[in-house]
Amino acid sequence: MTKLELAKALQTNTDYLTREQALEVIGILTDTISKSLVKGEPVFLRGFGTFNPVERASHVARNMQTGKMMTLPAYKTIKFIVGKDLKEQLK
Repeated sequence: MTKLELAKALQTNTDYLTREQALEVIGILTDTISKSLVKGEPVFLRGFGTFNPVERASHVARNMQTGKMMTLPAYKTIKFIVGKDLKEQLK
């Protein structure tokens, strides 16, 4: 599902949002979630899941094309844990 498809779904399921307003709401939501994650704060959406910023340690990996070992630097990423309600719906 794309951002535009999500906006259309919001518009369809509400009688008071236009597509432009729905896009604005989605933009505000994603910006707010992104800012929290950049600060290192987890985002909990009850029933849906948790976005948790984690730092991966540097480690040694093999370059599959050359076969040489190389050191990958530490980096930050996002871990998503599926919520209980969504997990039940997926069964």
